[in-house]
Amino acid sequence: MEPLPPYKIFPLGDAALIIDFGNIIDESINKLVHAVFYQLQQDPIPGMIESVPAYCSLTIYYDVLFIRKKISGQKTAFDWISEKVKEFLSREQIEVEDNGTFIRIPVCYEKEYGTDLDFIALLNQITIDEIIHLHTSSVYRVYMLGFLPGFAYMGLV
Repeated sequence: MEPLPPYKIFPLGDAALIIDFGNIIDESINKLVHAVFYQLQQDPIPGMIESVPAYCSLTIYYDVLFIRKKISGQKTAFDWISEKVKEFLSREQIEVEDNGTFIRIPVCYEKEYGTDLDFIALLNQITIDEIIHLHTSSVYRVYMLGFLPGFAYMGLV
């Protein structure tokens, strides 16, 4: 196992924290974020409600009342769970794997649905067939899912 890259933990409101591996879109960091996410699904930290992966960070939502029952009045719930996250990251064998799952997504290029195809073709001085070829000939990595159902933030592999 390789050592983890530098990270910061900071609060997100009063019932969540973020593990931030830097403000960068990087495939290896994203794979690490997803590996930590999947490991937490298998071995959750006590008090954890859920975790949400993003490009280069992982948000962990936690149950403040559950944690307050476990700690003294000298510590905050954030301090307690931050320590647990650091312990988790230092002891867990976080295996960064890419299972290579490919998902083919059908795309409709009919003018009724691709209303901007003519504009894009004109702007780039290429044909619509060339646009379709460029769009469909690449493999994309889904870095994270967005706020709208089915909205994926993708980048080239």
